[in-house]
Order: sequence, then structure tokens, then C-alpha cells
Amino acid sequence: MPCKDKEMRKKKASEYYQANKEELKEYQKEYRRKNKPKLALQKQDYYQKNKEKITEYKKEYNLNHPRDRKEYHNNLYQKNKDRYTEQARRRYMEENPLKKKKRRRANHLLAVYGLSLEDYNDLYNQQQGCCAICGKHQSEIKRTLFVDHNHDTGKIRGLLCYTCNSGLGFYENNEENVLNYLKEK
Repeated sequence: MPCKDKEMRKKKASEYYQANKEELKEYQKEYRRKNKPKLALQKQDYYQKNKEKITEYKKEYNLNHPRDRKEYHNNLYQKNKDRYTEQARRRYMEENPLKKKKRRRANHLLAVYGLSLEDYNDLYNQQQGCCAICGKHQSEIKRTLFVDHNHDTGKIRGLLCYTCNSGLGFYENNEENVLNYLKEK
């Protein structure tokens, strides 16, 4: 027979829950797994019907519990610091593609030739933006001017267009063959 006394009913419910805690949790877990789409629709429906009330509750809670909220976000950040940093870096790179390109260019010049971007620009200005061999201006060619350097010593000789840089590289690698060919003809 059901209890009419509210306190007694609560006590019996609590006792029943404590006695069958694991079974009830397992049952609830299984129920949520089987009815996932149905429960998602119910949750979405409830949110749509009570949107203002939920928003108001969240605002009020955040105003009344600023420390809890701050601690929560600080802990979350500390746990996922690497992920947040990576996301911020990617977002920045997507929003600033020219800076990314410029930084990659500067890193390449420094790593391969030991040349800073300022040094490259100084060399570019000394040559007035033209290829050191054929004299074509940067605006006449599709690619940027290449850094010409001695592969043995690493000494930088100047800036060349793609055609001159490729031709000079081929010539240096096959100098004897080229000279023999020219002598024969």
C-alpha cells in the first residue's frame, strides 16, 4: 500500500535507490543508448519551448557564480591548452594568409641561405628588382626572383629569374659538356 506521508515516501524511495543503485544506473544507461534519437528530439523540443527561460537562468547563474565559471574555464583551458593554442594558430593563419606566406618565405630564406628577409629586400633594391643576368624586372615574370648562390661555398651572388637560375645551374653542373658542344659547332 502506497505511503501517504511525504517524508516516509521520500525515505523509502531513497532506501530503494541505495539498495539498487548499480542496477538502476545500468538500466538508465541502456535506456539512453537505445532511445538516443528520441531523447535528442525531446531535449531539442524542450529547449525550443523554454528558450527564454533557459537563457535567463544561465545569465542569472553566471552573474551569481562568477568565480565558479572562471575556475571552470581556467581548468578547461589548462587541460586543453595545446589544443586551444593550435586552434588559435590555425584560425590566425586562415585569417591572415599573406602573413603566413611571408613568414614561410622568410623562414625558407633563413634556413637555406642564411639570409634574412631584410637582407633579401636590400639585395632586391640594389638590383632595382631586376634579374642580375637578363635584366627582366620582377613585374615581368610570374615567380619571385631566386637567390643565386655558390653551392660549394654558400656565397650569395645575386637574384635571378627562374630561367637564368635554371640555366646557370645546368651550366655549372655540365660545364665541360656545354663547352665541348659549343667548340664542336
